[in-house]
Parts: sequence; C-alpha cells; structure tokens
Amino acid sequence: MQKDWFPFFSMLFWLFTKLAGLGLFVIGLQVMITLFQIEFRFGTLLFGALTPMAMGGVLLVTEIVFDLATAEMKRRQAVAK
Repeated sequence: MQKDWFPFFSMLFWLFTKLAGLGLFVIGLQVMITLFQIEFRFGTLLFGALTPMAMGGVLLVTEIVFDLATAEMKRRQAVAK
C-alpha cells in the first residue's frame, strides 16, 4: 500500500513557512514600535527589528522551494506513469 504523502507534507511546509514569516514580521514590528517609544538605538533597530522583519518578509513572499518541490514531484509522477 503506497500512499502519496507529498501533498500533505508540501502544504505543511507551506503553512510552517507562512506562520514563521508572519511571526518574525510581527516580532520585528513590535520591537520597532517599542524602540521608538522608549529609547532609539541604531544597533537594536538593525538587529532587533529590521533583520526579523526582512527575514519574515522573505518567508512570506518567497515560494521558490515550494514551487521547485511541486514541479519535481509532478515530473516524477509523470515519468512513473
């Protein structure tokens, strides 16, 4: 009994990357808001706010790995038939 688990793990990976990206972006935004309310420091702005926001933004807009894995799996399934 061979099951095709690719769609399940593919969507699980997609969900994880979107949740992680959203979480990083929100954390960076909260740090930036707190930073401007309390005391401004450039190092904290760069590493505490802008870096997590940039990483979160990349995770939110990039679906390269998901697209590559989907294309490879479709190619393998077409060859197997």
